Amino acid sequence: MVTAKPTIRVVGSAAVGALDAAPRPTILQFSEPDCVPKLLEILKHPEWKTALSHKVAAERTPEKRLRLYQPVHRLFHLVLVDAACTRPGEPRLDPKRVEKAGFVIRRAVKSGLQGWMGQGKDVLGWKDLPQDATAAYGNYDPDPEIRRRRSLGKNHGLLAKAVRPDPLQGLSESVHPLFAAPPDVCSARGKTFYYGMLPLTSDDMAAQASSPPFDDALLQSRIPRGFQAASAQSGSTVLSRQDFVDMIHFLERDVGAFTGSKEGQEVLKILETIPSAAGSSGSSLRSVVEKAYGEMDGVGDKGLRSVPSHWPALSTAQARAVRTAIKAALTARWQATAPRQRRFDGIGDTYVVCVFVRIKGENGCPCRTVWGAPSEVFEIVPWYESGGQPPVSVTLPALDKKALSKLKPNVAFTVPPSLRKTLEKLDMNKLLDGSHEEGAGSFGMICGFSIPIITLCAFIVLQIFLVLLHIVFFWLPFVRICIPFPVSGSTGSDSEG
Repeated sequence: MVTAKPTIRVVGSAAVGALDAAPRPTILQFSEPDCVPKLLEILKHPEWKTALSHKVAAERTPEKRLRLYQPVHRLFHLVLVDAACTRPGEPRLDPKRVEKAGFVIRRAVKSGLQGWMGQGKDVLGWKDLPQDATAAYGNYDPDPEIRRRRSLGKNHGLLAKAVRPDPLQGLSESVHPLFAAPPDVCSARGKTFYYGMLPLTSDDMAAQASSPPFDDALLQSRIPRGFQAASAQSGSTVLSRQDFVDMIHFLERDVGAFTGSKEGQEVLKILETIPSAAGSSGSSLRSVVEKAYGEMDGVGDKGLRSVPSHWPALSTAQARAVRTAIKAALTARWQATAPRQRRFDGIGDTYVVCVFVRIKGENGCPCRTVWGAPSEVFEIVPWYESGGQPPVSVTLPALDKKALSKLKPNVAFTVPPSLRKTLEKLDMNKLLDGSHEEGAGSFGMICGFSIPIITLCAFIVLQIFLVLLHIVFFWLPFVRICIPFPVSGSTGSDSEG
């Protein structure tokens, strides 16, 4: 099927030449937070093309890939396009004909492009887009309701009986708005500009955690030796103390068997069906591991006394049942604790911007959506890299009694009785070997602190650790730059001996 080319084009502001060149949207970079007024000011200027060219984002990787910054770098990005008709002379598009203008940010992967998708109020995360959604002159719209109405056309009653499945099954793609430049700006330039803030950071996250990152092979390598099928189908085997301790830690930390969780209890139920070896501290493996955990709880490995001298050789069926229960427990813990997928968290991921305008329908016909060519591929600079802007200055209080006496507590911590008593009994040696005493008491405390003093303490500790770790990382020339400056009223000489 051949799709007719649209009679409207949406291109970057600096685009020239024929429509077939498929010019890309212009991505601009500003260091000013009020970047929108700055952009409109540039577009009004007689030398607007030159001024605009100085704002085009241009930083690239060694592989020539465009790099865009996040707001934390104090750099801001705008998308700018020019909408016009493709008739001779390419007259500008009347904004009154536009029902909606916007853009989407898509992730580029090996299989194609992915959209940040949702269904109703649920965020689903990055999902593969069908070819119809990314075609140059396709009829795709990010809004599922628009797609549904468009599929019915003008003959709703007739076409509603035909089954026209939505390739995206009702999913919606996240859209960011584009705004038409004011009439005086468009009239001055003889163009219809649309602009929008390009968001390169987001709190959006998928409703569901990603799939657990362990397969059966990895799981088999993680399961302790005592829970794996033995070569002999009967009898017992010798299990070292360290192997037994590692098994208890695995059940406690990885599986959560002693937390009361449903999945952890299922693991213990399976162990209850397996008899222990002769001479053990319990009749089943469950009683053996629970007694050992009780001895270790609160005092660490040194409290373990009930170490079985022999361990039963699990049959293939028993080992399979244990492995299945462990996998279910690990999966449940992953689903509960794994971080949800955030929109722009992938370091090294690449993206494109795709701009569209939705044109109002005429004579009862549905609206149509016109897409521009996708932008060039770009990556987002991680938050921890420098954006090239001057550092933010934080003034610390002077380290003298007169200055410090003015710093009153401005934050208070409410300390419960048990924590207060624990702090009173705190012994670093006992804390390190795991034998510290837990506190108890009948009253708590409210402790007030000065945030500037806390900041000063943190700064001093930071300096100590920077110097200590410099022995390993040799990083002082990169992470600390100290430049002396004259203090107002000083004589210009350092009075320190």
